[in-house]
Amino acid sequence: MIKNYKNIKKLNILAVLIFLVIGTVIISGCGKPKEIKTEEINISEVEKEAEKELKEETKKISEEKQLSAREAFTIAEAKAKEWSSSAVLVRIISGPDIKEDGTSGYWTFKFRIPGDEESLFTVDVEGGVIENTEEKKFGYYDKVPLPEGWLDSKEAYQKSYAEFKKLHTTDFSEYKVSPLGLQCATSPPMTGNDFPKPCWFLTFYKEKELAKAAVIDAITGEFVMELK
Repeated sequence: MIKNYKNIKKLNILAVLIFLVIGTVIISGCGKPKEIKTEEINISEVEKEAEKELKEETKKISEEKQLSAREAFTIAEAKAKEWSSSAVLVRIISGPDIKEDGTSGYWTFKFRIPGDEESLFTVDVEGGVIENTEEKKFGYYDKVPLPEGWLDSKEAYQKSYAEFKKLHTTDFSEYKVSPLGLQCATSPPMTGNDFPKPCWFLTFYKEKELAKAAVIDAITGEFVMELK
């Protein structure tokens, strides 16, 4: 669920306005009980309108604040350094709204402390601002720090997209693109002799088939493989 605290506050204000309207009707009719008809104050309609406005504003924020991974990382890193001055980046995940230019309205960044394989700090950036942070003990994966020179999502998307299209010349139009992610691949055959290898993964899917991913080297931009 996408949390948008400004819109939630707006919904609370609407609720207060509803109570003020009801209070006004009751006070004006003191001594003469008045029946409040649903046509006069239809709370369900107000709720529907508020929900509609919430969706529209969330979409607007996403469209106006599309960032690349590098741009969003600058925001997330500052927060991670508050958690720990030695925090290092271990994983990046875009939102499902990833665009052809490699920008997204939502980015998730995961950080660890060198030498501590249990603590994991997650920062979610939405519309150019920090939407949520979470610290937890999680020692199963995302343990390898990403190198500083990783390609930005704009270049990663273009290269991954182009390579996947080459492999699917006959059915490419049937695929839809899902999130773009960056992490250190630690299992063969992706790593080969270069262990571990930082890789961007661009996911593709179509109906009645398991998702596939075009994998590229996050430093050189070279195509690594198609992950099935």
